[in-house]
Amino acid sequence: MKEKFPYIVYWFLFLLGLHSYWQFFFVDYGVIYTVFFTFISGLFGGMVALVLRNYKLVMLSFLLLISPYIIILGMHYV
Repeated sequence: MKEKFPYIVYWFLFLLGLHSYWQFFFVDYGVIYTVFFTFISGLFGGMVALVLRNYKLVMLSFLLLISPYIIILGMHYV
């Protein structure tokens, strides 16, 4: 169980970041919550992935980290 615990923590942080998109679309000023929670969960998830030395998870955390900015830019230019 000890070797699976960091993966459980990583996926919990990742799903928390994805869950923050609920506030983005359905709550006034949800963009602020989404940017904050995805940044924090992507940052800490990236740290856990670096400790695990799993670089695919590091890239997934990086994409979670920048995803709200990509959506905001897409909404602005489209």
